[in-house]
Amino acid sequence: FTAGSSMNTATTPSRQRCVQYCWQHPTMNWKSFLTNVSDTLLTGEDLREEFQDERLDWLGYEGVSRDEVIINERRLNATLPPSYKEFLKISNGFKQLNCFVWNILPVNQIDWVEKFDPILFEVYSGELKDTFKATDDEYFVYGDEQKTTDFRSEYLVNSLAISEWGDAAILLLNPRVKFGDEWEAWMFASWHLGPVRYKSFAELMQGEYASYLELLRDKE
Repeated sequence: FTAGSSMNTATTPSRQRCVQYCWQHPTMNWKSFLTNVSDTLLTGEDLREEFQDERLDWLGYEGVSRDEVIINERRLNATLPPSYKEFLKISNGFKQLNCFVWNILPVNQIDWVEKFDPILFEVYSGELKDTFKATDDEYFVYGDEQKTTDFRSEYLVNSLAISEWGDAAILLLNPRVKFGDEWEAWMFASWHLGPVRYKSFAELMQGEYASYLELLRDKE
């Protein structure tokens, strides 16, 4: 089974959002966004100790070439979603997004969950296979009304891991639900008992950063 070979779209037109992305005309200013994230963490108290000794001025890396993306799309047998590729063009991975998510991986290290985390795959394809089987009405809810337990185990085991495990949290891309060319994006955390789901990688990054800023305000 090749996880990237079967990509199903959301089931009704009302649940689809056709978005046009391309490398030449990004719809999100990734450099500005990632600089803001970097500034927040580098001037705050949540920066991982492993990064504190590096005298960093931002938490990103050099961007990846289009050819390198294509090589890895062939490796994965999948066309990666546009907003994720726009991110990679600016920064091939990212050190830390918030106090829960870190080490967003370079494109040559991402992989399908079955290979990336065999234990997670085994749990959700085995004993929890039939535990999480949300209906369409339960599943296709985004934003504040979404319940993290309303997901599908079959999507988890066929997802693409794009970060290391942080504080019991990992970033995943789900090719089984698409909005235009975008894949659904997950911040999966054991303490949520499931994923916080977004309609794209760009929405995930913005949403998780906004949640982090809210958490910081609550601490004041």
